[in-house]
Amino acid sequence: MKILPDAINRILVISLTNLGDVILTTPVMAQLHAAYPHAAITVLIGPKGRELIAGSGTVREVIVYDKKANWQDKITLIRQLRQKHFDLVIDLRNTLIPFLIQAKRFNFPVFGRQPVAMRARHLSRLDFLELPQTKETFEFFNEQDAETCWRKMKGLNVDRHYGVVVLAPGAGSFEKRWPAASFGKVGRYFTAQQKQVVVVGSLAEKELGKQIQEFDPFQIANACGALTLRELAAFLKEADCVVSNDSAIMHLANEQNVSTVALFGPTNPNQYAAYKSGNRVIQAESNLREISGISPERVIKACEDILNANVH
Repeated sequence: MKILPDAINRILVISLTNLGDVILTTPVMAQLHAAYPHAAITVLIGPKGRELIAGSGTVREVIVYDKKANWQDKITLIRQLRQKHFDLVIDLRNTLIPFLIQAKRFNFPVFGRQPVAMRARHLSRLDFLELPQTKETFEFFNEQDAETCWRKMKGLNVDRHYGVVVLAPGAGSFEKRWPAASFGKVGRYFTAQQKQVVVVGSLAEKELGKQIQEFDPFQIANACGALTLRELAAFLKEADCVVSNDSAIMHLANEQNVSTVALFGPTNPNQYAAYKSGNRVIQAESNLREISGISPERVIKACEDILNANVH
């Protein structure tokens, strides 16, 4: 169903809640922005994704949806959305919202067979629009975000003009976290190779960063909690290699085409992994898929493969 761009002025994208899941929906927003460049895109999103999405030039407005809100607040939200008279709604959550706000056009819920990879699954919701292929990507940061990021990194003695290996030890659950000691061994190896090594993550992961930093206190920088999400996106964009658990940071690096070594324990890499050119996916090989079973040597080898490929 091809729709002329002039017919679409207001678009609503109903995104997800967890930050990593939200990042996996950003290709949908980028596709819509490319196809309907003059349309105002509103994103309905969980609180965790607001900081990253709200500042983007790809979208016009972000409305936070709290699934724990009472019925009165939910009814108020429906009324608010209905008053915006959206020409197109893309619902990535399979909700009743498109019906309740009387949207002119929307994708129908999908309950049958779908692509395994979540990123591809979200993009498949646009198939009915028959949109042309585009290389446009989501705007995760702007120049101001980048300038602020590198001003902060300079304070941590990280030089923008030299290569950086980034370590991202955080994850949503303990089972998905490669041990800090293993990250530390990788970090120490690359500082010995004269690479800058920076640990990134949230403020809650700062202690985790300190544990890794102890493997080379003078050469490994701990930036956990130092950057906003958009500043972090700017920093990742210039990394030579990112080593990450299955986490939001992995998705953020992947969506910006940053070379990534993605570490998986019990979760399914076919569903969430960063399978883009130049990336490496490593999964625990034991029957229990315990992520601690991944050796630092295996990760170092994957990083070296990436770094050597980037040189040529």
